[in-house]
Amino acid sequence: MVALESGGPAADGSGSLRIVIDCSFSPSAPPKEMRSLCKQIENSSASNKRYPRPACLTLTSWVDPLASMAAPHGAGTWRVVRLAAGAVEAFGADKVVVLSPDAAEPLLQVDGAHAYVIGGIVDRTHRKGLTLKYAESLNVACRRLPVAEYAEQLGLVKGTRKWCASDAPIPVLNVDDVVRALLIVHDCGDWVRALHAAIPERKKRPQAQGLAQLAKRAGVPRAQEPQQQGAGQGSGAEAGPGQQGPPSKSGGEEEEEEGSDDGDDSGGDRG
Repeated sequence: MVALESGGPAADGSGSLRIVIDCSFSPSAPPKEMRSLCKQIENSSASNKRYPRPACLTLTSWVDPLASMAAPHGAGTWRVVRLAAGAVEAFGADKVVVLSPDAAEPLLQVDGAHAYVIGGIVDRTHRKGLTLKYAESLNVACRRLPVAEYAEQLGLVKGTRKWCASDAPIPVLNVDDVVRALLIVHDCGDWVRALHAAIPERKKRPQAQGLAQLAKRAGVPRAQEPQQQGAGQGSGAEAGPGQQGPPSKSGGEEEEEEGSDDGDDSGGDRG
């Protein structure tokens, strides 16, 4: 596979998880958002290196102006595969799963046979349906992170973001948060743990008693990631690309102000 030829963690493709950050959304983004995306890619690369089972982290549509902007910001040290080609060209339409907060179906499991595509989108608002339309234009599968399915265990509270039809909250996640969730669920198979580690505390109910009991029962510290090779997986009690999963934002009905400049359209969305 072309995306595995350039090196990086797990680039031999031996059953490793394939996480793709699609940068095709960046050419029209303002410089501030592109710089923020570069930072999130850097964070994603750092997280990936720490995991005992690193993913093959790949950047697709990696072209100017984003590539040139990233160069002076340490892009040469990122342990990622860089491709000018798009995700479908690199992996094949039958292997691509786009993560979007607007997808109808949740992503319930991950494997090494597919490439999970997170939209490289960073903005202060949620642009509804962007990554879903992207997936539809490519005629590929589209899934969201299963935040709604595990909302109660995660201690999410009404009003966090827009609520989906089933009254479950879908918080918008950064690109690096979605990468972290995928890494953890691939390692332990526990979506509650993975999403708890990925969703910022400000988007959870402070008294998440059900989740605290679950973490205590499992003997796992909350929101903790392995610090070195061979260390235990991050604790944690939300895709689609560009969601906030989302590949990474969440599904709001209208544009909403995000609290961080690093917010993206991924998520539970870019996922």
